[in-house]
Formats: sequence, C-alpha cells, structure tokens
Amino acid sequence: MVKGFFARRRAVWSVGAAGVALALACGSGAGAAAAASPAPPAGETLSPRLETLGAEALQGGAMAADPGSAAAAAELALPATGPGSLQIDDGGRVAVSIHYSSGPIDADLAALEAAGDVRITASSSRFGRVSATVAPADLEAVAALPGVSSLQEAVAPMFGTAASDELAAAAAWAGADAGDGASAAAAIAAGSRAACRTVPANLAGPLHADAAAARFGVDGTGATVGIISDSFDHAPDALSRPADDIAAGLLPGPGNPCGRTTPVEVVHESDSRADSDEGRAMAQLVHSIAPGARLLFASAGDDEVTFAQAIDDLRSAGATVIVDDVWMFTDPYFQDGPIGVAVRDSVEAGVPYLAAAGNHTVLGAEGHPGEGAPISSWETTEYRPAECPAAVAAGFEAAGITTGDCMDFDPGAGVDTTDGLFFDATGTASALFILQWAEPYSAARGDLRLALITPGGDVEVIAASPAGFPYSMSGSPMQAGESQLAIVRNTSRGGDTLVTPAVKLVTSAHPYLLGAEHHETTGDDRVGSSVVGHAGAEQTISVAAAPALTPRTVEDFSSMGPTTTYFDYQPDVSTVATPLPQPLVLSKPDVTGLDGGHTNFFSTKHPLGDGTFAFFGTSAAAPSAAAVLALGQELRPDLDAATLRAALLSSASPLDSPLPSLVAPENVAGAGLADVEAYLETLAAVPGPAPAPTPGAASVPASDQLAATGAAPWSAGLVAVLLAALLAAGGIRMTRGARPGSSR
Repeated sequence: MVKGFFARRRAVWSVGAAGVALALACGSGAGAAAAASPAPPAGETLSPRLETLGAEALQGGAMAADPGSAAAAAELALPATGPGSLQIDDGGRVAVSIHYSSGPIDADLAALEAAGDVRITASSSRFGRVSATVAPADLEAVAALPGVSSLQEAVAPMFGTAASDELAAAAAWAGADAGDGASAAAAIAAGSRAACRTVPANLAGPLHADAAAARFGVDGTGATVGIISDSFDHAPDALSRPADDIAAGLLPGPGNPCGRTTPVEVVHESDSRADSDEGRAMAQLVHSIAPGARLLFASAGDDEVTFAQAIDDLRSAGATVIVDDVWMFTDPYFQDGPIGVAVRDSVEAGVPYLAAAGNHTVLGAEGHPGEGAPISSWETTEYRPAECPAAVAAGFEAAGITTGDCMDFDPGAGVDTTDGLFFDATGTASALFILQWAEPYSAARGDLRLALITPGGDVEVIAASPAGFPYSMSGSPMQAGESQLAIVRNTSRGGDTLVTPAVKLVTSAHPYLLGAEHHETTGDDRVGSSVVGHAGAEQTISVAAAPALTPRTVEDFSSMGPTTTYFDYQPDVSTVATPLPQPLVLSKPDVTGLDGGHTNFFSTKHPLGDGTFAFFGTSAAAPSAAAVLALGQELRPDLDAATLRAALLSSASPLDSPLPSLVAPENVAGAGLADVEAYLETLAAVPGPAPAPTPGAASVPASDQLAATGAAPWSAGLVAVLLAALLAAGGIRMTRGARPGSSR
C-alpha cells in the first residue's frame, strides 16, 4: 500500500542543461568551471513540505493553522518534536531558509519583510541566503519574490547530548568501580572540589588539569571560550538559573564564591520552544577545568546561516577558542557549507574551532544482523543503479516520478535494492534518515530520494528536495520489525541528471535501531562512519567522548570516521563548490575529551544525588577539550591555531579501538585522550617566548585531585620532536592516503 503525503503530492524538480556545467564523473572530483546557482522550474521554488503548508493555509486547512501539531508532522513525514521537526516561533511562523540566485541586497530584504508576516533572523549575501520565519499563508508570496531560487524548511537541529540509551550508562555510573575499588559515589566525593564549589569538578583530574595547574600555574586566564549550542537561560523547566550556578561556584559572575566575577556574556540567546540550556551546562564544564577563562555564548539559531553568524559574532566578541555541539541536518557531508566556511575563517584568524563529533554510532544488538558492528550509517563511492522493487516502483507515479531506478546495496555480483533495518517498538518515536550525495550544494543535477517499506507493507517515497540541493530526509515513526529502505534515483528527466555520485545515509534512531542487513565495510562500501557536516571538516577539531570514570574507553555511541570531502567551496570566488582533484579522506574524530561531567541541573536523565547530575555525550566532551586549549592559550598566547592544534593532538594519550577488526583507532578516538599536563609540556617546548612556569600559582590541594588515568608519562624533548614533525607535515591536516571506503 502506498500511503502518506509523499505518495499523494507531485513535487518534482529538474535542472536544465544550461543550469550548470560541471564535469563530474561518478563523483570522482573531475575539474569543473564555476557556475551560478540554477533556477528551479516555475512553481517549484517551494520545497514540497512548504508547498503543502502554503496551500493548506490558503485553503484554511487545519495543518497550516497548527504546523507544529502531531498531525501536521505525520503528514509531512517529520518528527512532531525534537531534532528534525519543524521550528515554529511564538507567532506561528515556520523557520525557513531562503536561497537567492544573487544577493540578497537591502532591496531584497525590504521586499521580503513586505511580503507578509515575515521575521528575518539572519542574512548573508556571501552565501546568498536569508534565515527567516514566515507565516504559512505567506510562503507562496515569499517564494514568488524576484531573486528567490528556493525556499526550504529549516528543521530543528540535533545537539550532542547522549540520548535515552544513556540511562543505562547513568545506572552503570552509579555503581561503577572507579579503578581502585571505590564506588562512583566515593569517586565523586574525591573529585576536585574547591571549597567554593557545590559540585565537584570531576573532569579536571582525569584530564590531568589539576597537576598541570600545579606545575604551570594556569587556570585559563587571558583565554576566551565561545560556546554554541541551543540556549543558555531559556529552558522554562531548568532546575537552576544562571544566578544559582554563580552562587554555587559553577559559573563566573558577580557573587561567585570562588572570586570568578566576570559573567558569561550571552551574545545571542535562543527563542526556540524546545530549549534545554545545554549551552549553560557546557559552560559549567569549561569553567570547571579552566575557571579563569572568560566565557561567551551564542545560540546556533535555526539554520546554517544563523549558525555561521554565531561563529562570526563570537569571534568578533573576542573568543580565542570556539566550541559547539550542533548538527544541522542540511550541513553538507561532502563539502563545506556556510558553517564550514565560518569555521575556516575562525581558524585562519587564529581561533581554534572544536565540535562535538556526535552521538550517532549504533552497535548492532545481539541476535540481529550487524551484531556488535557500527550500523548507523552506510555509504559508497558511486551510485549503482538497478531495478527497483515492485512495491517502491508502485509509488513512483504518486510521488511525481515517471521512471526511476534504485541503489544496489550489494557490492558484489548480486543485486539488492533495499537495506533491511530492524527497529524496536517505540510508539510515537521517529527514525530520522538523512541522505546526501556528492554533488555541489545549490547546483546538484541529480534527484535522489529515500523510500521506506514498513513491516506492514506500506510504502513512502519521499518527495524531491529543493532544486539543486543534494539531500533527502525522512522522519517517519518507527515500527517494530524489519523495514526496507531504498534509495531511488528519478530518471524521468534524463540527460545530465543521471548522475552516479557517492552517496551517504545516516540513520538517527538510537537506541531503537537494532540491526542492519548491510553491515559490513567491504570494497567501496563503508558502514558506521557517522561524523558528518562541519564536525568532519578539515579545520574542525572533532571531539569524541570517553567517560570520566573509565577514560581509556571511548563511549560506544561516540561517532566514528573517516570523512570524505569531494568539493572545495570558496563562496568569495564562486557560488558553486568546485571538485577537488582527488577526494580528501580525513581521519575523524581528531581527539577525545571526557563526558559524565558534573553539573547542578543537566541532564535530569542522569541524577547522581546531592544535587549533582551527569552530563553525557560528545556535547560534554567537546567543552572539556576546549577548556584544555584555553589553558594552553594562557601558557602560550603567542602561538597560532595550527600550532595549538598540533600540540593538542601530538600530546594526546593514544587509545585503542573498541572494534579493532572493524574501525581503526584514529577513526574512533582520533589522536587519543586530551592530556593537559602533556599538552602544556609540548607547548613549553615550542621555540618562542614561552612564559616561565610558576609552580603552585594555581594549584589545587592534593586531597582534591583525582588519581592519574594511567597515561604514559611524556618527555618534553619527545613531544617537541613530534610537534615539529606534525607542523612540517602540514600541522592541522589529518589526512590518510587511502581511497574513500578503505579501512584507513
């Protein structure tokens, strides 16, 4: 049975031969001339979801009257709430990303505001984009404005907090062995707890920050850490407010009992309905390791442009380190987008950039295909066309496809055009499927779709993406049992739309995804690499997570690499990314930080008693690594971002892969666990005007320090040699000479 909105709507786009002239061969990265963004066919400027909302609004439909309702979400094949859902502001307007063929200039912005109930949140002529919220009834009027090339929904991003599966980790934490026979409660009590803090700074000891403070006299003074997440002080049901955190010694500000009186500066606050104040929890963790550092916060906002603006604004406000924990689903997999460009600008300006690697790894459950293997992503270097299953082909006409074929998931001589995915029963929970393929953003010629056959035999063929954008996304409710996922290529338009690029599919359904039929990395196919978007970019320091109590073992949900970049995006030169001579394969993540950090309010899923909560996920690990960089900046303010990064990676304590036969260590833990003491030793050995150490200046009483993690001691001479080698090799580039899909 073919059902749902996407089986009923006809929403097809195509790009004419004159739209773009790119000489791509199977995603190989052949050279190409720059081209302008192609204009969509008349009447197809709106994405299919926004087209439906706009039509419903003009007809007085209930879905447009309440676009955030569960019924509307089901109709649009998106989650009703949380990541991937529509973002609706207090005025009932839906968040959108508006793309312009050129500009926008001031006249375009004025016309946009005059088009109806529109609120502009950010704009960029550099990227040809405007972020806005628009009343559903005015979507068609906005789409008809001169210069508007496409209008697409800006769905809610995902943050790096560990999801509900980490309830088990919290329970394990509560009864864990700390390594010397002590219970977790005893480990908490023995953590670094200055008398002025109500919650112990439990990450400082395992990172060797306490020992480093005693030896080098650093606390982060002079560094400024900018944090990007959902919100700082906007969650209506948060268990504390910033004033409480300051009084508890957990954040700086007037009245802080530890004497840290410079308050956190909120550069941009969120106005979303679904905030958790995760950014404030990140700030608490930075402050626990580098209490002398100044702190800034900016909300990521609704889309890539608001996110990029947050990066620029933090840098303008004085950030010397920036860290985020945000995944925007339209952030490109195979090239930099606006966020990646802003990261590049930051690093080139001397400001290191860190991002949470993500919590997207899922290991196959016992008794299911892929047991013990990472199964949450699948990718290959070339689309392999084959005849679609009859059930999928039956949905073509309703989805506006005349002819089509399907991806062959079998890398060998056989043919298998679906990937069986096994889910647990969830009720109303949705699985997010995010497909991207290797064509330039805004100039893609191909039309690839997702299609899903449920255990009951229902079929959904997803409508086309906005013109020129190489991605497809679905957020359908999960059903217990085996679903069949297909990747459909619309061949109706023929000609240069029949591309065969690399494709990558990430499934976000933790902890309900149990198994995957195609779960082996073999040939050109890779399974389990789930570091995506700007977190996988060359200039980003991507941070994996290991728990504070057992810091030698990476969390099993922490996203793995590698990543592959096919295109170079230089928006100041061309609106369209150009193919690289060869794909760039990067080992990701870059380094491992610690999660399970203690806060006084976050996350309520992980209460530890005595007003203490454990913050799990790469969202916690990333700020721990950012704090390490801040300590290094205090010691060596003369060093640039590349040198700081190289020192951080060369001094990290290597970690083993938990899946040695499947994933190389560098694609699980990067260079290894960040180690403050080894890092500062490395920096001190770099030639230049290094300040003399001042032992004891910022020391912590020995009774307040955690035991060493067991990392091997470092020689300053050895790390100096390693650092010199890294810098000679290019410093920040962690490349491997392997082809895409290889094991290294």
